Amino acid sequence: MNECFVTAVPAKLVPFLWNKAIGFLAPAIEKSNGEATAENIYKSCCADDSLLVLISKDEAVIGAAILSIYTYETGKKVLSICQLGGTDMKDWLDKACEFAMKTAISTGCEEIYAIGREGWERALADQGYSKLHTIVSIKVEKKI
Repeated sequence: MNECFVTAVPAKLVPFLWNKAIGFLAPAIEKSNGEATAENIYKSCCADDSLLVLISKDEAVIGAAILSIYTYETGKKVLSICQLGGTDMKDWLDKACEFAMKTAISTGCEEIYAIGREGWERALADQGYSKLHTIVSIKVEKKI
């Protein structure tokens, strides 16, 4: 088994590498409940407001993630793993979590939030992540 690499993409290189990432991010974007689009994520990464992360193996990209930093009104600062996807997850999940932890430490974040579908709760449990919130929703409809 060849080694996997987790690499941050500088904002100025996002236009050149976006096509290698979007296929892995698209399923997460589709499940975002309309909260994210490929276009707004792309713009955020190009503006250096979010970080595009590529996961590679044998010189091929096998995964991608989007990391963003949020500072709440209380001053609490968190690193959010907003979108994440790829193949051969068992080969790279440990390194991706280590990368996220180093990024959180270097940016002064207190916590890391991984936002996604329920399957990530199981996948990240061995890394020490635990369920923080459950979010339920209903569409607002004007009833006459």
